[in-house]
This record gives sequence, C-alpha cells and structure tokens, in this order.
Amino acid sequence: MKNDNEYAIVTQDLKKVYGQIRALDGVSFKILRNQVTSLLGPNGAGKTTLVKLLTTIAKPTFGNAWVEGYGIQKDSINVRRIIGVVPQINNLDTYLTARENLVLHARMHFIPKKIYSQRIDELLHFMGIYERRNDYPDNYSGGMQRRLIFARALIHNPQILFLDEPTTGLDPQSRRAVWEYIQRFKSKMTIFLTTHYMEEADILSDRVMIIDHGKIIADGTSAQLRKLVQDTSNPSLEDVFIHLTGRRIRE
Repeated sequence: MKNDNEYAIVTQDLKKVYGQIRALDGVSFKILRNQVTSLLGPNGAGKTTLVKLLTTIAKPTFGNAWVEGYGIQKDSINVRRIIGVVPQINNLDTYLTARENLVLHARMHFIPKKIYSQRIDELLHFMGIYERRNDYPDNYSGGMQRRLIFARALIHNPQILFLDEPTTGLDPQSRRAVWEYIQRFKSKMTIFLTTHYMEEADILSDRVMIIDHGKIIADGTSAQLRKLVQDTSNPSLEDVFIHLTGRRIRE
C-alpha cells in the first residue's frame, strides 16, 4: 500500500488464531497521524495481540496491516525502523546500566555516536533519571524502569509510538508521570495506546476504540461513545462498556 494519504496505521480484517482461540476476529480500522488512539478492553480482549501484529512480533492468521505504508508482513524491517514500543512487561537488559541500555538501542538503529550521546543525555534528563544513569535497572523502582523504557522507545525519534498497557502495576504518582510524558509527545507523533484504565483513555485520547473477544465493538471520541448510553446522566466509559457487553471491563 502506497502511503499517500493521512493515515498512519491501516488494518484490514486482521485475524489471529491460537489453536481454538480467536484472539483477533476481523479487526479493521484507519488511524490518523499525530493523534492518540486508545484501545480499551479487558484482559484477554485482544489488545496485546493486536500490538504484537502491528509491531511485527507476530504474524496474522489472516488479513493485513500497514504502518506508514509499510506492510507488516512484507516490510517488517521498515516497520521496526519507524516505530517505538513500550511493552506491557519490562524487558530491559539487566546486565547493562541505564545508559548502556539506551546506547545499545541507539546503535541497533545505526544512530551515529555524536548524535546519540547528546540524545541519550537529553532523554535521561527529561525522564528525571539522569543522576541514576550508571545504575542497573534492577536497582530502579518500577516507575523508574518504565521511564527508562520510554526513553529507549524514543531514542530514534519514531514516527509511531506503541504503548501496551504502559501504566499497569504503577502507583498513582508514577502513572500520572507517564500520562504527562504521553501528553508532551502527542503532537509530535502518532501514539497507539492499549489500556484497561478508563480514566487513562479518557484523558489522553483523541479517539477511543473498545475491543472485546477480539472484535472492535465501539469506536469514536469519548464524547461520542458516551452518547451510546442514554439512560445514565454523565456516563463514563465504564458505563459504555457495561452497556455494550453487560459486564465490567475489569471482571
């Protein structure tokens, strides 16, 4: 697909089957550039599976997707070149210091040393962990590890940033810090965020998609989705999910 339009991500009937389980069941959408799109759903709904497909970690059983015009199957190298990823689980190299983790990632993207040295220092300062740059990640708190992972994802100035439940397990203060980082970068790149936190999706997103059992069941702005619930004054996104599925998102 030639990328001659305004869309950063396009998916077409994506399906992923694991044995008898349909993790994704025909997902199609288009995402505009330089917006924050949140994929909201309970655990097991298909959020992480979709991120794995879009970041070329896994291959679809059926269908296709394009990231800035690059096919996730035929052009996976180019896809990886232009994206940054903050995974659900911390996957830092614990045998390297914080700064060495960032140097390794910069070199993997073939960034010249004179450029990445300054870039790393800027990101470490921005994330508030410069003074701990020579410490190993195992000596970091969970919130500090997430900040380092954010820095790693941003080191090569990606066009699209994928955030897979980036605040799961964080204390409220660290969660708010992550929200601030996202809001600072939202005008500079396309951000695709998966979460099961209603407030997170509500505060950060230009667009919210709700997924359940591998299908997109609602799509729009927070205000548009709330209009689906007519029997509740000032409904929340949780109310929308209950209205659509008959259950709470975190059951």
